[in-house]
Amino acid sequence: MGHDLTPSLEDYLETIFILCSKSNNVKPIDVSKAIGVSRASTTEAIKKLCSRGLVIYQTHNTISLSEIGTSVASDIHDKHNSLFIFFNDILGLPSNNAQDIACKIEHIVTSDLLLRIKMFNNYYLDNYKNEFKNKFCNR
Repeated sequence: MGHDLTPSLEDYLETIFILCSKSNNVKPIDVSKAIGVSRASTTEAIKKLCSRGLVIYQTHNTISLSEIGTSVASDIHDKHNSLFIFFNDILGLPSNNAQDIACKIEHIVTSDLLLRIKMFNNYYLDNYKNEFKNKFCNR
């Protein structure tokens, strides 16, 4: 994904992106709760994201994303959503399973593969809707 982000840092960045889309008052404790990790782990991750120019944060203040941070986080979130659609809407996996798998796989999907998944998702949903789910997943 660039910026030398580990899967864990990508998860933090995506979580901050989601929280910031809902509120302008995101604090580290909000991120900790959303991910289910300690405040110390969150603080360390935020410092790493700040050092890469992706997050803007001053101790005891709110967190926001830089312009590049927003772009990178949006790309990560887009990967996640495209994978979720594939696993849930097309293959018919239960929502919680599709979320878990999408979260794990989003870190290794290349741009080329993501483009192909998006094209397949669009083609399938435009032409076949729930045909696969109806035929194979309701047994």
